[in-house]
Amino acid sequence: MLALMALLAGGCAEPGPALNEAAMPCTAAAATRIEADTSKFLQGRFGQLESDTPDIVRYADAAALRQALGFSPSDRTSGYYDRAADRIHVACSGKPGFAALLMHEATHRYLYRRFAFRPGTDRFSAGEALPAVPPWLQEGLSSWMESAKITESGLELRINAARLAEFRQLLWRGRLPPLERVLATGFDEPFRSPDYAVSWALIWYLMQDAQGREGVAAYLEAARLGFFDEPEREYPAMVAACDEFSCFMRVWDEHVSAASARLFRTFLQTQGQMPDEWELAWRRAIWAIVPDGRP
Repeated sequence: MLALMALLAGGCAEPGPALNEAAMPCTAAAATRIEADTSKFLQGRFGQLESDTPDIVRYADAAALRQALGFSPSDRTSGYYDRAADRIHVACSGKPGFAALLMHEATHRYLYRRFAFRPGTDRFSAGEALPAVPPWLQEGLSSWMESAKITESGLELRINAARLAEFRQLLWRGRLPPLERVLATGFDEPFRSPDYAVSWALIWYLMQDAQGREGVAAYLEAARLGFFDEPEREYPAMVAACDEFSCFMRVWDEHVSAASARLFRTFLQTQGQMPDEWELAWRRAIWAIVPDGRP
């Protein structure tokens, strides 16, 4: 049984190891290729993104990365995507591995650039896109991608053995976080290692059949629209309700969190399933995974 993952900060990563990480040197050329392969893989499943290349900053190790970014020495961050600068920061040495970290952070980049909510110019957003993909979906997809095998023809997904091991250990010990709580976790709330395991398991399970894949795609499209039925009317009302930026961000966070949990319940209803029944089937499916199998 693999050791439990360490505490992770939202928007940062210390993913499970990629199966082929030892074969990838931490060079600029390798970094460019891994990011491009990750983006190509995701675009083939969730939609096209304008062709461009982000800045990728490599560091000797995680400690150097944290020092350069001003993070606490006690922080466990090994990779980070800076949305404002469109820049990926990644450590070259140590666990969990350069390739895994870069695929994880490249997935964050894709999700933000493809599915952020773009309200236009107002007194709070100032024309900038707002993060709208909820944490469980962000980290679930990023963890789903981080163990991919790099081949000559692109990425080939594999089971994320570290996330699987942690999920099973949590389930065995009766410490698995409540699904409803993970789904409703906001951007400003702690997103801990067990939450990553649950999020990975959700994505793995949903991506196994057409209905689940359609559900993930519908979730992402709803995020792109800000989880509004009528963005042109509802978003201005949200802006008007606040005088301060801090108020607006709190209201936005609460809106996305509530919509995330609500949309998942709606998805289950369309499948004709009760939440408890679905969750039991999901847990059993994850428990039965062969660790070295394909997703």
